[in-house]
Amino acid sequence: MPIKNGNKEFCPKDWPKIRQQILDRAQNKCEICQSQNHAVGERVNGRFEPVSGNKTLNALGKGEVEFCLAREFTNEINHELGVKKLLLIVLTIAHIDHNPRNNSTENLKALCQQCHNRHDAKVRAAEIKSRRQKHQQALKL
Repeated sequence: MPIKNGNKEFCPKDWPKIRQQILDRAQNKCEICQSQNHAVGERVNGRFEPVSGNKTLNALGKGEVEFCLAREFTNEINHELGVKKLLLIVLTIAHIDHNPRNNSTENLKALCQQCHNRHDAKVRAAEIKSRRQKHQQALKL
């Protein structure tokens, strides 16, 4: 997930190094569903299926693909198909306790977009509910 503007101040200067440590620890895979970073594929019955059953895809057949090549390949195929069928896995770093100030490696996990969204769903729902209540109270004043 992109870092929210309000949370950027909590991001330590060595965040790129911390992020890489987490990705290395996770072997560049989602720590929940095991999807490989930069893999290209589709969701089938809620489960990610890499293209051609490969763990990672390189359109040129040269091993693990770079993000730019994977994104370009995904966009090209989706454009040709006329639908957004293929997706690109991009691992993000999740704060397990939802506290952006707690950047200890024990509190951080490498997650794909879907798993990160599921992890954050309850907290986001509570934030939305709180904002709605504040807005409604402000309207009453």
